[in-house]
Amino acid sequence: MVKANNNKDIIEEPQAENTETNKKNDEILKENKKRKIKRKIEPNELIECRSVTNSLMLSYVSPRTGLEINWSSYGDVEYVEYSELLAMKSKQNRFLMEPWIIIEDEDVIEALGLRKYYDNIIDVDNVEDFFHLPPEEIRQKIMKAPNGTKEVIISKAREMIENEALFDLRKINILNEVLNIDLTMVQK
Repeated sequence: MVKANNNKDIIEEPQAENTETNKKNDEILKENKKRKIKRKIEPNELIECRSVTNSLMLSYVSPRTGLEINWSSYGDVEYVEYSELLAMKSKQNRFLMEPWIIIEDEDVIEALGLRKYYDNIIDVDNVEDFFHLPPEEIRQKIMKAPNGTKEVIISKAREMIENEALFDLRKINILNEVLNIDLTMVQK
């Protein structure tokens, strides 16, 4: 404690201790940000899953229970139990790896170890935006994309060429080369 000239007590806090405490608190905060707290996913929890195939009907039959889940068209959403997604990953993983369906829950994506696949998926909801990218970026993204996403790209490219919305020959040639297809025959 230090006395001021006007006889009032002034309390000084030791600066070294405060600085040290602040540094420790900052380190704890940084560590907590790095460590994402994951929720416990219950086996019977329903998880939103969206179809991303161009097929008219996508059906999954559970090898465990015989339960049939149907997505009637692209973009349809069905709710699937987490335990069923685990079975799907081990027995019929093409649904998740191609992917034919997209899981709409980040924690489940992480828990199932699908992040590396999902990082290379082109946003099929905005696939038209994909065709506005520079040609070389299109090439790189297609080369990394899973097969199911490539099918969506092919289908959308055909549609856009027919509607004269995709006409850049550099991009069409890259699609032909990387996807081993021939889009030059597509006409209105």
